[in-house]
Amino acid sequence: MSPWSDSSRAFVRERAQVWDLHYSELFWGTSLHDLVKPLLDSFNPDFGIPKQIGTPSESLPETTATVLLALHRIGLLDTAMRERIHDYLWSTHHAVAAGIAEDADVPETECWSSTARHVWVTALCLWALIATGYQGVHERR
Repeated sequence: MSPWSDSSRAFVRERAQVWDLHYSELFWGTSLHDLVKPLLDSFNPDFGIPKQIGTPSESLPETTATVLLALHRIGLLDTAMRERIHDYLWSTHHAVAAGIAEDADVPETECWSSTARHVWVTALCLWALIATGYQGVHERR
């Protein structure tokens, strides 16, 4: 079962057709909708978007953040899809210092990598959230 609603899929199909009017299928090699459909279909609300589409592969917050930015930039991201991806990104967020509660207001102890305080992964996730208009419960953080 797809995490996307019929209206989300229709939104992508319609927006992709607009892009195809400006950038022909000859340029893309296929319609833009057909190009991004496997990417959208691979999204799992619990695991994000895998590193390799179409094969069993680990999902990383940075992969999902990059896809979020790309879909946003080309106008193929409706509100429902954006919120689902935002929710996934926040679910991968970690408070890495011992004794720091998830709701603590201590941003220097937070990151998006469970193995290390990886500044690039954290920066990419924050950039994607900010650039796509995140306004959820974690906005103050």
